[in-house]
Amino acid sequence: MRIILAASESVGYECLKALLDRHREVVAVVVHHSKSGVSLSTARVTSLAREAGLPLYEVVNINDPGLIGELALLRPDILFNIAFVQIYQSAILRLPRLGCINFHPGPLPRYGGSNGWVWAIINGEAEYGVCFHYMREKVDAGDIVARDTFPISAEETGRSLLSTCFRSGAMLFQKLLTDFEENRLAPIHQDLTQRSYYYNRVPNGGFIDFSWDAAKICRFVRALTFSPFPNPLSPPMLSFGDAKLVVTKAAKSAEIEVNPKHRPGTVIRVDETGVLVSAGDGSVI
Repeated sequence: MRIILAASESVGYECLKALLDRHREVVAVVVHHSKSGVSLSTARVTSLAREAGLPLYEVVNINDPGLIGELALLRPDILFNIAFVQIYQSAILRLPRLGCINFHPGPLPRYGGSNGWVWAIINGEAEYGVCFHYMREKVDAGDIVARDTFPISAEETGRSLLSTCFRSGAMLFQKLLTDFEENRLAPIHQDLTQRSYYYNRVPNGGFIDFSWDAAKICRFVRALTFSPFPNPLSPPMLSFGDAKLVVTKAAKSAEIEVNPKHRPGTVIRVDETGVLVSAGDGSVI
């Protein structure tokens, strides 16, 4: 089976390593071209591909006709897309004999689109998941060929849940390869009436809305927390006069009773524990 891998991030690295460990025929590795010449998201994939002597394509657009012509000469059987965040058009989708398969860090058909793990925390989900699916022109709508679910902890952050998605995806890729090798793939058609889709936008512009209940405010802060890594969206913030203040942590206050004179967003007290602010159903530190 002749494989093209378009990949980035740690999950892309682990999937490439799995292919090499299994001595699969990788005919090309595709990574996103960075104008700066250095990209943390692709560095490990790029290094491993070069170390293994694989043909490496650093591209701006996967749909470039010139690139598609070059890849066609490689006669690929399948293309795996792992955290390579570009929308494929019909020409590239038709290129591999067995199609294109995408890793999605979300439990399709729910949480299609971008940054689903962030929204899952904000929405108070108890569990989340990842899957691999065939790629179609309609984004995240193809048949599912592998999937996994896992709990969302009470202290989950955007960073920690994304890391779990990547770890789960890397392990699931191993199973997917075995299913391919043993001809055991059993595609599952998505019920798109159950679909939810999130666009690549910062939730609420990154700002806390103090009319929310205190639990949602805490989830919002955790969902937009990616420390110590660069934040791909926005840190959680609040407005204070003309300033934007970044919130690094939030906790629901034990002080349930709220003075009816305190509108949501009113600063009640400032002490060594933090800033106590009234919320929609109580108060939050």
